[in-house]
Amino acid sequence: MEPGDCTPEAEALFERFASKHGLIYEVETGVPMEVCWTFPAQPKLSMPLTLGLQNYDELNFGVWDFWSYFFPFEQVSEEFERVLDAWVAGDARVLVLRGRARLLQVRECENWKTVYRADGIFFLSHRFPRAVVNNETSERALEQRGVTRSSGPRLGWGCIGLVYASGASLFALISGNWKDFALFLFVGLILLPLFVFGTRRINRIDYGSR
Repeated sequence: MEPGDCTPEAEALFERFASKHGLIYEVETGVPMEVCWTFPAQPKLSMPLTLGLQNYDELNFGVWDFWSYFFPFEQVSEEFERVLDAWVAGDARVLVLRGRARLLQVRECENWKTVYRADGIFFLSHRFPRAVVNNETSERALEQRGVTRSSGPRLGWGCIGLVYASGASLFALISGNWKDFALFLFVGLILLPLFVFGTRRINRIDYGSR
């Protein structure tokens, strides 16, 4: 076992969660993770979810097209377990925002507290979610509403254009070419909305979202 490997503790946490709520699960062995348990849709789960451990101390919670990383294990395991219990109880939700942006929230009294932000740039977009996924939501209901999974991980064209425009405008500024600087700055401002709403996270591995 590697130093700092939290595999036994993660397995104990997942077993405790499954036993507490009477859930059935399958232990996956063909994925590049230290631990990966998948829970199919069942009486207490409206849709499948995945629990995992990566990099020896990184806890993962995945449902629909949402995937999260909680680490280091020692500092986040208690909060992670509370999130799992809240999900089963209907007191946790995922806000589906534009692009791949997602927010995992837990109910606290009458309010919702964000405990994880996944992918994208948010600004005020969290006030206008495309959909809300919780333990009462079914995949079929989302499809009927026209809410589909995000496309595969890729770098959005808005991001590529914005990086190019930013680099070119910086070069023009250093060179003292004010006309080119103004032009590329203008192009960057035009591409900014595409970057905000079209960014894709690079090299994201979604074991629990397919």
